[in-house]
Amino acid sequence: MVGAPEQLLLDFLKDDLVQCSSHLRPLADAIFRYTESVRTESPPDPSNGVNLSFFLPGARLADEWIEIFLTTPDRYLKMAPLAVRWSFESQQYSCQTATTSFEGWMKESAREPESLGIEIIASEIVAAERVAAERSITEWITAERSETARIDAKGNDAEVAASEQQMPFVTHSATGKRKERDDTGYEAPQAEDDEIASVGAHTASVQSTDAAIVQSADAASLQSEDTASVQYTDAASVQSADAAQSQSAVTIVTDVNVFIASVPNRASRRHIGRGNKRFAMSHGHIRAYVEFLGQSMIQLPSHANSEYGHEMKSFATPETVDLTLLRVPVTSQEIMTFTPYSTVIHEVAERLHRSWTPSDMANYMNWARDLTYENSYHRTMFSHQYNHTRIDARHRIANVPSRMSRRSQLDQNSKKAFHDYYLWDMGEGVHRYPEGRAAQLLTHVIRHVRLVTNDRDVRLSQLEEYAAKHQITVPVADQLQPNNDCVEEDKPSEAFLADIDAEFRRKFDKSSTKV
Repeated sequence: MVGAPEQLLLDFLKDDLVQCSSHLRPLADAIFRYTESVRTESPPDPSNGVNLSFFLPGARLADEWIEIFLTTPDRYLKMAPLAVRWSFESQQYSCQTATTSFEGWMKESAREPESLGIEIIASEIVAAERVAAERSITEWITAERSETARIDAKGNDAEVAASEQQMPFVTHSATGKRKERDDTGYEAPQAEDDEIASVGAHTASVQSTDAAIVQSADAASLQSEDTASVQYTDAASVQSADAAQSQSAVTIVTDVNVFIASVPNRASRRHIGRGNKRFAMSHGHIRAYVEFLGQSMIQLPSHANSEYGHEMKSFATPETVDLTLLRVPVTSQEIMTFTPYSTVIHEVAERLHRSWTPSDMANYMNWARDLTYENSYHRTMFSHQYNHTRIDARHRIANVPSRMSRRSQLDQNSKKAFHDYYLWDMGEGVHRYPEGRAAQLLTHVIRHVRLVTNDRDVRLSQLEEYAAKHQITVPVADQLQPNNDCVEEDKPSEAFLADIDAEFRRKFDKSSTKV
């Protein structure tokens, strides 16, 4: 199916974004001028159905289109013919030159009319469009037949939707040629060029995890634990059972990948101080913003693709995740590991305050996330948040339960809304997981999601359902019962506190109390 270029052209001409954007207007102008020149010399075949030029000779998609699709993925990319979308996905990371754009070709033809004239390349353009379309359609049909799910097409609109749902390009990496790194956090600095730490590297694949993640240091340490009591099912059966995915979720993930890839230098500057800079948002942050808060991609905060990155704030679960969706016991170590910024919630702040000192919390964050800089989570951060939550006496809590209660809330002046979150993203940047009695069902399920099923669409609110489906349980000896006061259970052992303090001193040659 070729799509509807006529509709694309119509919307392209009417779109306020193109007409008002100083960046997009020259690109549109180049496309129109080039199309007019080509069609003047070689009138289009009505059966071909192409009213705009998309390709250069050799079936290469012009850079003007690539830039437009990267800038406005929610609009033009979805309207483009299938061949164009396929070419965009395969070419968006390739190097650009003067002659890979319509503007470049027109300038070259003006200088060398005999060798690069429009009249010579006009027929090649039309042929290239047909070749690309035939190649893409053949590959698309092959992929479509391999799908187990059937889509009942109803009219042209349903056919277009079906083609988009079956598009195989959503499995491509969104990080292009950027340097890969593992799933545990920032790379240690090696050379001057290695100072670039890309948030987008955490979105290496939408449907599959790089095998290197499972073989990395953090996975090795996890596999060394005694997991015999956790009932993991066979990965192959899990994949077959979960083969059908939400098509709307796939579309959103694709848009997030394109959005992140559109800014090559996002998160390229590490922020190592304690200032209040706005940092680049991770793939999980952006996806939650769109899916759970109901915002569009163009409504994202201005810092979503900021050049500044932070090894905790750019990856860790945001403070507004609704922990009351957890209907099972959760430990203080799980809270600090998977939701380190939830201390803005009164109940969480009070609970941690009674069991951990600010210095011990800083040591734990370093231990759990293998931080590169001692200031990434400073001991005073929790102190400031805790003092803030106690301003209003009504929120002082007499006891702290092992399950989050419905009374949990942000400070009275907060305008932020709680929301769900994906379990896969809750494990983003985690290097070490809680162990023993500190590891309850939340820990076991997140490990299973990231290391076994690679399911990126399981929500926090679906934790118990997922655990039942895959027969995941907490060892009987480690199970915590719901109770009204878990302060004593939350207190870490002296031996554990000594270990994480020694780890901080070894790495930074100082105590966290001296930072």
